[in-house]
Amino acid sequence: MIFLDEPTSGLDPTAARDLTDLIIRLKERGHTIFLTTHRLAEAEALADQIAIIDGRLIAVDSLAGLTARYSSQRVSFRFVGGGERWQELLATLAGVQDLRWEDGALVAAVDDPHDRTPALVHALVTAGAQIR
Repeated sequence: MIFLDEPTSGLDPTAARDLTDLIIRLKERGHTIFLTTHRLAEAEALADQIAIIDGRLIAVDSLAGLTARYSSQRVSFRFVGGGERWQELLATLAGVQDLRWEDGALVAAVDDPHDRTPALVHALVTAGAQIR
């Protein structure tokens, strides 16, 4: 098991590439490597799983999973009272690709939030939802 904290920080491009190649070779040999970095390209090249930590563990997933979950293609809804019954309605609406609960909000992955959000809100309100 290897722990690395910002291993390429401060290195010239050649040294950074050499170190990245070494990390890849170690990974291919089955070593577990914990790596901290703020460079998304580095994480994408080296990591199978990525954790987001902000004083506590926020999420662990692949880069694709995290991108889908935390990209700007999401619309969050908070409801007065329980919102579980509105999840079924949202799941049937055009453009909604995924739904999940996060910190008390129903978060919808939407193909085009700018165009779809008004229709989603309209459908919810028409059905009786009270949105905060």
